[in-house]
This record gives sequence, C-alpha cells and structure tokens, in this order.
Amino acid sequence: MKAVSDIMGHEGMLITLKTYTDASRDFKKREIASLTDYYENAM
Repeated sequence: MKAVSDIMGHEGMLITLKTYTDASRDFKKREIASLTDYYENAM
C-alpha cells in the first residue's frame, strides 16, 4: 500500500486506502463470522 501511495503522489496511505479499497459484502460476512468464532471459543 505504501508503494501505491507513493506512486499516486498521495500525502499518506489513508488517502490511498479510502480511494482505492472497499470491503465486499462477502468479505465482511466472513470477517464477522471469524470474530464470532473467536469470541465464542475464547469463553
């Protein structure tokens, strides 16, 4: 991400992340399931 940020001339990586990335609905569902599994197993 740092390299892309530098190439694009952005002042920081946050600008690059906000401009060029987005989490898909399926990705979000998988991450929520992973967190749920983690917390259920931690108890």
